[in-house]
Amino acid sequence: MKKFIFFTAVLSVIFSAACCFAKDEKLFQSYILTSDGGRINTTAFSKSGDLWIEAAALQKTGTVLESVLDGKGFVITVQNPAAFFGIPSLEQLAGNTLRLHFRAAEVQKIKYINVSGLEKLTGCFVETSNGQPCVRVLPKEIAAFPAKSTTELQQPIILAWEYVTSYSPELASEPVINGLDVISPTWFNLESADGFVSNITSPAYTAEAHKRGMKVWALVSNDFNRPLLTKAFLRSAQARKLFTAQLLAFSKLYGLDGFNFDFEKIDVADRDAFTQLLREAAPYLKEEGLVVSVDVHKPANTNMSKSHDRKALSSIVDYIMVMTYDQHWAGCPTAGSVADLPWTKYAVYLTLQEGVPAEKLLLGVPLYMRRWVCTPLPNGKEKVKGSTLTMPNSDELIRKHKLVPVWLADKKQDYYEFSEKGQKTKVWVENAKSLAERAALIKEFNLAGAACWRKGHEQPYAWKALAEQLQKNSGK
Repeated sequence: MKKFIFFTAVLSVIFSAACCFAKDEKLFQSYILTSDGGRINTTAFSKSGDLWIEAAALQKTGTVLESVLDGKGFVITVQNPAAFFGIPSLEQLAGNTLRLHFRAAEVQKIKYINVSGLEKLTGCFVETSNGQPCVRVLPKEIAAFPAKSTTELQQPIILAWEYVTSYSPELASEPVINGLDVISPTWFNLESADGFVSNITSPAYTAEAHKRGMKVWALVSNDFNRPLLTKAFLRSAQARKLFTAQLLAFSKLYGLDGFNFDFEKIDVADRDAFTQLLREAAPYLKEEGLVVSVDVHKPANTNMSKSHDRKALSSIVDYIMVMTYDQHWAGCPTAGSVADLPWTKYAVYLTLQEGVPAEKLLLGVPLYMRRWVCTPLPNGKEKVKGSTLTMPNSDELIRKHKLVPVWLADKKQDYYEFSEKGQKTKVWVENAKSLAERAALIKEFNLAGAACWRKGHEQPYAWKALAEQLQKNSGK
């Protein structure tokens, strides 16, 4: 979730680039064994533990693919979705048919589709022959929907967002993160005013997360930079129904445990309409055992902050993530901390004062900082330029310049600076010490836990610092 300017700008192109992200993938020869003993040759590639095959080859098995989003994806239409998914409410929400999106990848001008996880829809089961994955067509009825995680969550929880722009990482090849309870990949996005949702889910990622004892609360956004589209969508009762229906179907298809709603840049006039979306969707989602959470801005006298009715939303959803970062954002005219502790503490206080229950509130925790390059001006002031700095990047700067960071007792952060080529670099540091202070704040206010932006920006010590301060069992 993520709410810094760089994220907002980048996420807006995630889906527009969906048909191009695979252009350099390594292809291999594969095939589909049909139910009548035939063989359909196809090229394929593997990514994130999933198998991608030529869309044209899949169509030869009888699966109907409708090209959408200017060729960036495909739609598979499900007949009688209530019966197909075993979710009675889909009849009321979607009627007799439901269109579901699956992204397209293009390699050497050939369109590919991720066939993993689609057994129930296509009857195509991935198997291995001579060390290479292939596909066998079997009766769809033998396929089972994947199960949700059976792990019990205990507060305080630690959640991390996984920022996905094209492929999800291959989680099975990454080290286990002790203490991490929930992962929220940025997989779903509102694409049009009629409620159509685009989908870049990785079934292999979800399966591995569950294997490691983590819940998967997939993030669904409004793309952040299309307020007119969002307005039209929120004001259409039919669009809201179809939107909810797709989330229900995807949750069953992929075995998801919940959804994290991250709608930003909403017109203040649509504040109540956004609340209504959650008011309508949450009961359907919870009926299927899904956890519902929503990301909100911290209380402030700004239109951005006022677009979220934090008190009303907290009465509807299971968890509220308050975005307590970007005190100093990338384009800020002055250098400073991403979120010093006094600023963060006051934001928590204001959020609780608005009526958000502490047991539902997750503290936004930055796993990044900003590198401020400061250029002196003739008037004695300075021009600053901020850029995102990860924990490994910061530690490397400290080593390279042989720095000794200074602890700022009032900010509860380390700080360092150095000069290079006539410019001064300033960094307010996120590290084990600052994260321990944030975890202590969670304990002080008896909050539900931490929501960290984002996985991939941290050093391994970050998870240990949070888990130990929250006294979590690190033996997961």
